[in-house]
Amino acid sequence: MNRTASRPLLWAVVPAGGSGQRLGGVVAKQFLKVHGQSVLQHTLNALLAHRQIVGAVVALPSNEMDTELRADKPLVCVAGGTHRADSVRACLRAIPPSDTEQLVAVHDAARPCFRTEHLDALFATAADHPVGAIWAQPCSDTLKRCDADLQITETIDRSTLWRAQTPQIFRLEALQLALESAHTEGFVCTDESQAMERQGLFARIVQCPDANPKLTVASDLPALELFLSQSTMR
Repeated sequence: MNRTASRPLLWAVVPAGGSGQRLGGVVAKQFLKVHGQSVLQHTLNALLAHRQIVGAVVALPSNEMDTELRADKPLVCVAGGTHRADSVRACLRAIPPSDTEQLVAVHDAARPCFRTEHLDALFATAADHPVGAIWAQPCSDTLKRCDADLQITETIDRSTLWRAQTPQIFRLEALQLALESAHTEGFVCTDESQAMERQGLFARIVQCPDANPKLTVASDLPALELFLSQSTMR
C-alpha cells in the first residue's frame, strides 16, 4: 500500500447519481447551490482537502455528466446506477490500478458538513483494522418497535445501537467483491458496511465528533447553510 509518513493514501468515492426526490424541487439535492457552490462541490472540497486523499471518483446521473466540478487533485466522473450500490460499484471500477489493499473512503454527496481534520482518527482506525471503519453516531432517542398497525410491541435497548454515517472505509478489492456478490444475488445494500457484513466482515465504528448531517429533506437545509457559512470564515 502507498504510504506517506506511515499514513495510508485513499481514494474518495462519492455516489451522487440519485435524484434527491425527498428534498422536493426540480434540482437534485447534490446540485443545489449553497453559498455559490453546489452541495456536491462543498463535499468534494472537504474530502480533497485531506492530505491522505489522493483523488476522487464521483458517480453522476447519466443526464448530468457535463456537470462542472473543480478539484486540485485527480477527479474522475462516471455514470451512476439505479441504486447507491450500483453507483459505488461503477466508481470502484474507475479507480486507477493499485494494490488490492488500496483503501477507499465512500462518502455521501449530500453530507458536506464535516471538518476535514476530524477524518484523521477514522482513517487511522481503518488502516489498522482488518476490515475497515465507518463514522457513526450513538442513538440518543428511545426506540420503539411497532407492528403493521403501528401498535408498539416493545422498547428496544439503544445502548448498543448506532446510526451509520459516512465516510465508510474499506479495502478496494474486498469492497468490490462484497458489492458484486450482493448485486449478483439481487440484494440491495443501503450502505457499504452492509455489503461487507453479508460476507462475514465487520468494520469498527468511530464516533463522528460533529453532527455530520445529511441533506435529505428541505428542513435540513438551514443547518447545512449555517455550517458551510461558518466553515468559509475559518
